[in-house]
Amino acid sequence: MAKELEVSFRTLLSKNEYIKLAEMFNDKPSNLQINYYFDTTRFTLKAAEVVLRVRKRDHYEVTLRRKKGYNKVEITNNISEEEFEKFVTEGVIPSLEIQAEIGELIKGQKIVNYMICYHPTQAHLWQK
Repeated sequence: MAKELEVSFRTLLSKNEYIKLAEMFNDKPSNLQINYYFDTTRFTLKAAEVVLRVRKRDHYEVTLRRKKGYNKVEITNNISEEEFEKFVTEGVIPSLEIQAEIGELIKGQKIVNYMICYHPTQAHLWQK
C-alpha cells in the first residue's frame, strides 16, 4: 500500500519532440498498459473530483486519486487478478483503505466499470 501526495505539471509535445524522446528511451521495454475506470452509475466520484482506477501491466494495481486544492492525494495498492475480477463483476473494492476513503461519498451505491483505456507506449504510433 502506498499513499502519496502528487503535484504534476504537464506539457504538450510536438510530434518531433515526442519522437526524439521515444528514441532516447528506445532500449526500454515497450508494453501495453490498460486502465479500467470505476464510478457509481450516477458518477458520484467524478462529481467529487475523485478517480478510481485499476491499471494492468505486468500486475494489477488499484488507485484512488483525490483532488485536495492544487494537489492530488493518491492511494495505490497492488491487487491479484482474482481481486480485479471480483471488482469488475461484483463491484467489490479490493482495498479497505480506498473503501474507507470513499465510503461517505458513495453511501452504499454500487461501483461499476464504465471505461477501459488502452495505452501503448511506443514511438511508432506517430508513423503512418
